[in-house]
Amino acid sequence: MNKIIIVSLIAVIIAGCRKNEVALVNGGLPEERMAARLTELRSKLTGAENGWVASLTTSGGGGYGFFMRFGADEKVIMMGDLDEDAATEPQTSTYRIKWVMNASLIFDTYNYITLLQDPVPGSYGGKAGSGYKSDIEFEYIRSTGDSVILRGKKYRNYLYLVKATAAEATAYQQGTLLDMMEETGDYFDTHFNNYINVAGIANKVAFVPNGEDKQVSFQYADAKDSIITVNGKFNFDLNGIGFADDFIVNGIKFKNGILTGNTLKLYDDKGKEYSVSQNATPVIPLKLLFAYNKTYNTILISGRQLPADVSSGFNSVFDDMVTRFINASPTRPIDSVRIILQNSTQGMVEIRYKSGSTSYQAALSFNYVLENDVLTLSDYTPVTNGTGSNWTSRITQIGDFEEWIRSGPFKIDWVASTASGGQSLGGLYRVSDPGSFFYGQLRKR
Repeated sequence: MNKIIIVSLIAVIIAGCRKNEVALVNGGLPEERMAARLTELRSKLTGAENGWVASLTTSGGGGYGFFMRFGADEKVIMMGDLDEDAATEPQTSTYRIKWVMNASLIFDTYNYITLLQDPVPGSYGGKAGSGYKSDIEFEYIRSTGDSVILRGKKYRNYLYLVKATAAEATAYQQGTLLDMMEETGDYFDTHFNNYINVAGIANKVAFVPNGEDKQVSFQYADAKDSIITVNGKFNFDLNGIGFADDFIVNGIKFKNGILTGNTLKLYDDKGKEYSVSQNATPVIPLKLLFAYNKTYNTILISGRQLPADVSSGFNSVFDDMVTRFINASPTRPIDSVRIILQNSTQGMVEIRYKSGSTSYQAALSFNYVLENDVLTLSDYTPVTNGTGSNWTSRITQIGDFEEWIRSGPFKIDWVASTASGGQSLGGLYRVSDPGSFFYGQLRKR
């Protein structure tokens, strides 16, 4: 028994003498590994002779592109695609490399990235209290020979850094980013119904950019006529646009778009090229988007003039009705005309007009059947209660417009107009006379 006690005491004494022998992980003490990781990140950032081309997405907005140059003095020079000032005026702020559960890059004074999280909407337009939900603290994930990947501490969005070439650094400093932002914005403003062809997808794939919000979507109809939509974010760069890393369509990861003159081409991560083309009308059939419970359920004529540059037998019917309302005593100018599918079986024709400063409505309800792309109306009944109960009292001004509405069935389809400014127009084409069709702006009501 005494021998056992003596052996145990010896074991305790030996263990106590070895208090400095901490288990090694990955070949070094924890503090050594932390120091090595911090040194690695610092040397990576400051070792890029020409700086970095960076991209960042936000949780409350779009994507953003930057040029950054990190100095050994813990100062960073930054430019970005936020606006004209950011694209042309280099801004100097400070940064830190610090261990916060991992090696981390922290932007600790106000700069263009900080602007994305500014809680005051007047600063850059984000939401009150959260801005665009962006980060200023990023943990170091990994690096390759020419890139560094970090991730936001709070919102988990990735900050990608790729070493800039000398030519790229010069181009940023000369304001070339602003030139490309303006050229790309002009392209989006003047090219409508954009599409690409993608292997494995039989139909054209709509490419829908939103330059103001820096978001983009691909949309197409699959073999079962279901609408597939993939939403993504982009930033501007020296060649056009760069997509967020998770922008994947039918297994294809799109990386960037290059604008050359008036031609935009997209590229995937394998370097394959996809030319962006334009269609006369949107490439998704309207029959897949128009119903009481779909993207659109209303066709609206706003004001007293039809959308420009469209030839239809309906034009004279509408213009004559507008004239009759204006010539009424007292005059009753029309504000709008719309056809609405209210539920799965009922719809309404609504004319809004004014008498003096007071607004009125004249409404005609109907039942309908919508099969494929053909709309058949029946059981027309003037609304006699509520705000729309003026159809019968205004029937003299409405005139042959009511006869035209009763002349269906109608085929639902897009309407092409070079003067629409990219606005999608929808039409109801009389099956018996396709050259005469009601048309206007598409809405969801």
